[in-house]
Amino acid sequence: MNIEKKSLDRIRNINWFSSVGEPVHILDGLLISDPIMAAHELSQPSWEDTTLEASNSISSYISMKYPSIFQGWNNVAKEAKHFFDSEVSLNIPKLDGFDGELVIQCIGWDVVHYFIEDFYKDKISGGLFFNRLISIYETGHLPCGFDGEWPLGRVMIY
Repeated sequence: MNIEKKSLDRIRNINWFSSVGEPVHILDGLLISDPIMAAHELSQPSWEDTTLEASNSISSYISMKYPSIFQGWNNVAKEAKHFFDSEVSLNIPKLDGFDGELVIQCIGWDVVHYFIEDFYKDKISGGLFFNRLISIYETGHLPCGFDGEWPLGRVMIY
C-alpha cells in the first residue's frame, strides 16, 4: 500500500458540506455564500484548468527531478481512485442546485491528487495545493473556483 493510513483516515473523517455557505476564515480564501454562484464557479473550465495546472506542476517536477520515484505515480493514482470510488464517493451528500456528477468528479480529482501530492510531499518544493483543498473540505466547505492566476490568487470557497 502506497497511501498512508493517516491520509486515508483524514479523508474518511470529512463531514462533507456540513458548513457550506457559512462564514469561513481560511487564509487567501474567498467565501462564496450564494449556492447559484458557487455552482457556476465549480462548473467553469478555469477551475478545472487550475487544478490541472497544480497536478501538472507536481508531475513535471517529480518526473524531472526524481524520475526513479515518478514511476510510482500511477500506482498511487490507482490506489487512490479505488479508495475514493469504494469508500468516499457514496458518502458525499447531494448539494441542492449543483450537478451531482460534477461535484463527485471534482472531489474525486482533488482526493486522488491529494494522495499523490502526499506521497511525494517530501520531494515537492512550494505549497501543497491539494492538501489545502482537503483542509477546506475538512471545514465542511466546498472549494469551487479560483480568483486569479494559479499559483497566485485565492481559492473560492462555498
